[in-house]
Amino acid sequence: MYIDRNKKIKGFIDIMKKVVPILLITFFVQTCVFAQVLNTGSLIKSYTKDEINALIAASVPLFPPTVENGVKAYKLNYNTLDPFGGAIVASGAVLVPDLPGCNDFPLVSNQHGTILKKDRVPSNLYADNLDGLLFAGNGYVVSLPDYIGLGDSPGMHYYMHSESEARASADMMRASREWMDSLGVQLNGQVFLTGYSQGGHSTMALHKYIEEESLTSEFDIIASAPLSGAFDLNGQIDRMLSDSTYPAPGFIPYLIESYNQVYQNLYSNLSAYFKPPYDSLIPIYMDGTYTLNQLNQQLTDNIYNLMQDSVLQNVINDQNFSHPLRAALKTNENYNWKPEAPVRMFYCDADELVFHESSLTADSVMNALNANDVEAINAFSGFDHTFCFLPANTQTLDYFDQLSTKCILTSVNEINQTLQVNVYPVPASESITIDFDGMVTNATITLSDVSGQLMVREECSNSDRHHMELPHVTAGVYLLRINMSNQIVNRRIVIH
Repeated sequence: MYIDRNKKIKGFIDIMKKVVPILLITFFVQTCVFAQVLNTGSLIKSYTKDEINALIAASVPLFPPTVENGVKAYKLNYNTLDPFGGAIVASGAVLVPDLPGCNDFPLVSNQHGTILKKDRVPSNLYADNLDGLLFAGNGYVVSLPDYIGLGDSPGMHYYMHSESEARASADMMRASREWMDSLGVQLNGQVFLTGYSQGGHSTMALHKYIEEESLTSEFDIIASAPLSGAFDLNGQIDRMLSDSTYPAPGFIPYLIESYNQVYQNLYSNLSAYFKPPYDSLIPIYMDGTYTLNQLNQQLTDNIYNLMQDSVLQNVINDQNFSHPLRAALKTNENYNWKPEAPVRMFYCDADELVFHESSLTADSVMNALNANDVEAINAFSGFDHTFCFLPANTQTLDYFDQLSTKCILTSVNEINQTLQVNVYPVPASESITIDFDGMVTNATITLSDVSGQLMVREECSNSDRHHMELPHVTAGVYLLRINMSNQIVNRRIVIH
């Protein structure tokens, strides 16, 4: 059959005139739907340096860490995705150092610990975000995601779900950068990641997500510090079942209900997993209006009295991760991979909630995979989960300070971070070395314990390095103070 060639070409052009604009619009929508992550932002509180130090001192009466600048706290709402790929709005806080004249700040993404009550989140300044204030008060812009399902985000929180934790945290950093642009505040490109408890798990998930999704050109991770995190979730469950009792039983239904919502294969009725009356009580206390402590009070700490025997036996006997709960835990574990950026996992060996073996397992596996720089460090021997929070965060701050480039405006007789001082090793053992950026004419160097008792006092003259022996100093957290005429540098150090 003969077809007029010119007519055919004309018909094709007419079709393309209709189709191409549609294709272009579709492409534009698909690629730009989250081009601007930030929705709204507003100032919610301003803190002076003295106010922050008073808040920290009230919470940590023995030898509290200090901050060197005030902070402005902003609430952000931003776009992200839920575990099923659907668009959802989330909220969070960003803390900005109040340092007029300073620019080029490093960015810390700080993931919070377990929260059950929906409004106890960073964007509502719950507990004033003391860990975030510690970093922001020492010269870092701090991004604090509420996570999906908490704060202003609708629906339930997908507790300990690695992918949604990581994505919400990454998008919160993007929103924070956009908000910094609107304020005319520049970031220097350095990114640090940290978080405690659930925040330790989500921090590791975020680090893994950034590296495995090839986002390192966008997020230049200088180092991450996942603190007291359950990285080996199956190992955590095995230890709980071995102990038979667990002091915070509310974690268990929170985790199981989360995974059932995501994977939809654990149970169709809560009674399949939990014995009465707990199967009826749990939904009441998980509607977002109750705290984890309130849920804990309704449950027994004996796991074998809390959960159905058949489920426990099936989980105990399953070593191939075929049981739906085992499989869900395995999917959300984040220790069996090779980080490129440095990792410091600070933990405490008496942690009764997140067992420190999880950090040791991650250290062992990652180093076996030839990770570049991974270390698990006992932040303070004998401390439980609550008391570990302070030494873990202060040691993280010290670690980040050694790697970051910050702009801190200080005056005479204040801690002067513009003077470059490097103290190593971290943690220390029987000695420390102090490297100065240039020759020091005369300096007095002291080491004090948490009660303020002087342990060591030495003088350094006409040198750019000082070596201090510590043969009689026991393990713990100490303050190293370097006094040079009108300049003072304080460093918290850990001795093992």
